[in-house]
Amino acid sequence: MYRKKANILGDKAQYFFVSLIILITANCLSILTDEFLLGVFLFTFSLFILKNKEFDIIVLYVLSAWIAINIISYGINKTSFSAWAFTGFIVKIFYPYFILKLVGVKFFEKLEKIVFILTCISLPFFAIQILFPGIINIFNPAFRNITSEEMLSGRGWYGIIFRIDGSAPFRNAGFMWEPGAFAFMLLLVLLYRILRSGSKLDFINIIYIIALLTTFSTMAYLGIAVLLFAYAANSKKIGVVFLTIPLAFLYMGFVSDLDFMFPKIQNYFFTINRSYVPAGQTYLKVNRVAYILFSFRQSLSWPFGYGIVPSKYMYSEYNRTMLEGVGTIAKILIYWGWIGLVFFITAIYKLFKILQIKTNRAFLLLAVLILIIAFFSNPLEKSPVLYSIVFYPFIYKKKPGLTIKYY
Repeated sequence: MYRKKANILGDKAQYFFVSLIILITANCLSILTDEFLLGVFLFTFSLFILKNKEFDIIVLYVLSAWIAINIISYGINKTSFSAWAFTGFIVKIFYPYFILKLVGVKFFEKLEKIVFILTCISLPFFAIQILFPGIINIFNPAFRNITSEEMLSGRGWYGIIFRIDGSAPFRNAGFMWEPGAFAFMLLLVLLYRILRSGSKLDFINIIYIIALLTTFSTMAYLGIAVLLFAYAANSKKIGVVFLTIPLAFLYMGFVSDLDFMFPKIQNYFFTINRSYVPAGQTYLKVNRVAYILFSFRQSLSWPFGYGIVPSKYMYSEYNRTMLEGVGTIAKILIYWGWIGLVFFITAIYKLFKILQIKTNRAFLLLAVLILIIAFFSNPLEKSPVLYSIVFYPFIYKKKPGLTIKYY
């Protein structure tokens, strides 16, 4: 399919749209309603048409799959169907596609540059948050009105460039809604940068690693461990390999007993059969491990995905219309089935393979594993970053040139 090589928007407009992706992914502003996202969809679609862009065949495949999954699922389950939820999901899938087409092949380069700036801002803010919490709390009244209601707990607030997570005051949430989500974004851009520029430990990578450590996220610390093994696998120097692998084991031994590491993971397994009904809600909530196991069992009952249709399995096992938990991998399995999950993992691999310049195949595979771990732990199933990852390798199939100049 013919595509113009020239960027169709000016540089500032491109950065605006990438910033919009980050802002929506952060999911903290009170204006980020379904109506707002519909407006983003219509606006980006209009620009897409005005710029005479062509649809890629992947759009037809994804749209057809989503329609088929929901029609068949409703015919089999006969539980309930929401036209608004169905349409809203289509909106959330495709406005990132339009933005990718408008921004062009340098989308992830621009994403990484913005995330780096926000990361640099987050570190001094986090230091002030720890050392002088009273100073940070001064800003609370000014930003409460723009912060979504669910992010206001424990005097939390969102200032666009930084988030105070009231439920985790000693963890760095950066510009995301919580520290684990910030860790996901850090791992994504760190992997991007290493794939493009090599695994040297320079100033930029050190900043990302420091920021990852300040999140005190289980997923972040596991990601760093796998990254150490990936670093060793990518090295051609025997000395580096023999130094890095023991370092990885020492690191895991040092952090394993921290409250948010293996004790937290063990607790997930100990409480795997526990569930509760959140205040003011009717659905059951379970932990991450219980939810991935639930999605797996449900997929055995119907492996082709349920879309937005509640399954009969959920009714029969839990006597509830909804069971909720956290985890993108689990959600993809429920929404899209096994074919969707395989397609998603394949898309990550294809993206990293396209972006890869200065790393080997072993690093590539371990990088995919790191991102899967990050998705497992975070609720990003409707995030524009997820669909940017999915669509990119099917739009831009050639490696973008290495033109990044770092700050």
